[in-house]
Amino acid sequence: GYRPAEVERIPIACAACRAEGEERVHLTSIPHFGEVIVRAFTCDRCGYRSTEVQPGGSGGGPEGKGSKTTLHVETPEDWDRMVLKSHTAAVGIPCLELELVPGTLGSSLTTVQGLVEAIVDHLSKIHAFSDGDSAGANELATGMKEFLVRARALLDRQTPFSLVLDDPEGLAKVEPLLGLAKGEEDPRINVTWYDLPAEGDSE
Repeated sequence: GYRPAEVERIPIACAACRAEGEERVHLTSIPHFGEVIVRAFTCDRCGYRSTEVQPGGSGGGPEGKGSKTTLHVETPEDWDRMVLKSHTAAVGIPCLELELVPGTLGSSLTTVQGLVEAIVDHLSKIHAFSDGDSAGANELATGMKEFLVRARALLDRQTPFSLVLDDPEGLAKVEPLLGLAKGEEDPRINVTWYDLPAEGDSE
């Protein structure tokens, strides 16, 4: 029979105010994505909250291989697809010449729309900090402002673009189109698997 997911409670310090708090962690299963670990934290003292969704142990690809998943976003349905972004995945939007290194934005389970909004929000915060007085800072700020205009324009959903998730752990996934027959390829998702460098090759 069905057993509700057990919630584990782990004492941790709040990332904002360092007060002792409790993180709730549980494992659940989501169609198309397999097992995921949900971590939620709310600070009773300062009100800081965080939620992170990480891929569970199952559901990655072939052992020792990374994955590069490219979604061609062309229709409203594509914007509403769920994306599981692991903390090891780099996120790229080639038409913006954008690549976010692994670890940026943590791990999340959201829609394509939600992921692009999070990217724009993250870059807007960086832009707010980069508004300096020096000529170099001004040039950077101007370039960032133009970039943000182009990035926000994507959210109008008028321009097709590609979203790339490059994950050496092979855990990042994009929800396939609804209504595909069993075994039918999704016409707008391309997944390639690649060999990881041997242990001795990495730092």
